[in-house]
Amino acid sequence: MVYLKIKSYNKLYRPRDFIILRHAFSTHDTLYMIDKSIENVSYPPFTTIVRGEICILWAFKKEDNRTLLIADVNMNNQGYLNDAQNVNLVLKFLKGFANMEKVLMARKDKLEKFSLFNDKWNILD
Repeated sequence: MVYLKIKSYNKLYRPRDFIILRHAFSTHDTLYMIDKSIENVSYPPFTTIVRGEICILWAFKKEDNRTLLIADVNMNNQGYLNDAQNVNLVLKFLKGFANMEKVLMARKDKLEKFSLFNDKWNILD
């Protein structure tokens, strides 16, 4: 189980959080992860944070000495006034992935301790 909290982007939006169940598996040199929001009585929503729903299919595929990250994202941020606000929040979330390579490389030594990012996958090479 994963707890994800997204800070508020400005004064109009409250922070969002998600309780996620993650399943990972591999097939044909591709690592797949599925993240799906769940309800958990041990983690009730906070009054100052909006509980959202998310479902993401991640695929990490090695190709020509690089790793491709492919994601199919379905996200509902809840607690917004109109659909345009939800789209805006999802786009801000996705823009955060623009620097993912820099973040992963900066934390490579810490991530290699986790079995998901070990040498078997070669995700960080």
